[in-house]
Amino acid sequence: MNDDIFDDELELNERGADQDGSPRVSIAAQPIRDGSRALLHDGYDVQLFHDAAGEYPRLAELIASARERLITAPALICDVFWSFFKHAPEIQPVVPLTPAHQLHANILEHLMATREWHEVRAAGTIGDVFNSAVATIGAAESALNALSAAVVAAINHLHELESGASDLFAQAQAAPAPKPRSWSVPSSKLPKRSRRKRNRSRTRPVVRPGLACAPPPNRSRPPLRRSRPLAAATAQGWG
Repeated sequence: MNDDIFDDELELNERGADQDGSPRVSIAAQPIRDGSRALLHDGYDVQLFHDAAGEYPRLAELIASARERLITAPALICDVFWSFFKHAPEIQPVVPLTPAHQLHANILEHLMATREWHEVRAAGTIGDVFNSAVATIGAAESALNALSAAVVAAINHLHELESGASDLFAQAQAAPAPKPRSWSVPSSKLPKRSRRKRNRSRTRPVVRPGLACAPPPNRSRPPLRRSRPLAAATAQGWG
């Protein structure tokens, strides 16, 4: 299967050969953390869906054709597949969904509440890759066809904006941080009051430690003149 039809990038580990001599199989090491999956999952679930799309051409064709109309369709189809295959599917994203993928949670909630979904699971999709793939094709086609052209256009536009913002953020993180430059404000650009303060600081004498400062000149004050009533009261011993 061509992995280009998927938006996510798998982190793969090689598992050693089994005792019966079966070839090594690449399994996904981590769940998808780009905010595109609404169901709780792990690395095994991710690899399982990629393998199913590689083994069943009809599922791969649906993913490729649906992506041409709705850019987020592969992630939705993946969630639908897990809803049929997993024993206890939960709408619980590993990381918060992006705005372009938030509608997927509503679609899955509606799907998993229908009688048909429960009947198909009871018929034998749980733990069965082939039956889950067949059920996914029918359910995903129905859900995608129910989306109006306006909703599809809005989701595609949101996804485009998110992709552009992610690219700009990555470029900003990769760019080296600029070195700060020394700067000063010329005195001619300062207000007059600031220039006066600066000039005063330049002309103010510097007192060195250890040197005594000359005492200020002694200015004698004229003697106080008491008013006549106060002088008379003082002479008589008042106060």
